[in-house]
Amino acid sequence: MSGYKIRTQVRLASVSWMVPPELLYWGDIDTAGFAIVNGLHSHWPHTRSLLMDEATLLAFRSLWSTDEVPIARQLPTLSPEECEVYEGLLQARWRTGVRLEQERIPWSVAWRALQQATGSS
Repeated sequence: MSGYKIRTQVRLASVSWMVPPELLYWGDIDTAGFAIVNGLHSHWPHTRSLLMDEATLLAFRSLWSTDEVPIARQLPTLSPEECEVYEGLLQARWRTGVRLEQERIPWSVAWRALQQATGSS
């Protein structure tokens, strides 16, 4: 599902029996990706981003592309770790317009992170 299509799914937040105990979200490491996480946190505060941290960003520096239209606004529901990366993107801490698209990260890395996050083997 495209990240922004989540907005159309937010109506599900009112259906309490459908709300999972924890929601994992893996999106692009760019300003739009963090805006999406912020929106998810607004409806599902227990949402946790996956592979959207500085370590992941720096580990895959060779896969970066450019965020042509960065989103610069307050994202008040981000966790401190998410906020740190988001602010780093806005401040061009690593370079201007950094973007790491999730699909560029090797599936083996994503699968291992998902297993660790869910306690699966």
